[in-house]
Amino acid sequence: MIRDLSETLQAILDDAALEKSFPELAAAQIAFERPSDQFSPSQTTINLFLFDIRENTELRAKEPIVERRNGEALIRRPPMRVDCSYLVTAWAAGSTGQELVLAEHELLGQAMQVLARYPTIPEK
Repeated sequence: MIRDLSETLQAILDDAALEKSFPELAAAQIAFERPSDQFSPSQTTINLFLFDIRENTELRAKEPIVERRNGEALIRRPPMRVDCSYLVTAWAAGSTGQELVLAEHELLGQAMQVLARYPTIPEK
């Protein structure tokens, strides 16, 4: 379930159709690395670190799911609803100083614009 979410986020940010509107983002690598002093990518990168997973109790379903097939009832627990929080960071290659900061801010802005297009994650 969580791997599927990360793969979906990667697919959204890796979409070739982004090239025209978001060229910097389209050229960036997408990573899911744990932040550390050693993480310093050599290529322009958007990193998504999953730092928090919590059950969404407001969306918790209390009633079991009943499926009827061929005169039989299959009863199962409803799926758990969770909120996943990612820390999104940008790493721009080939820039220094103020230009580095601005390039990373541009990447973050582009990533947020693309992700904001999906208030819900599309089904595969």
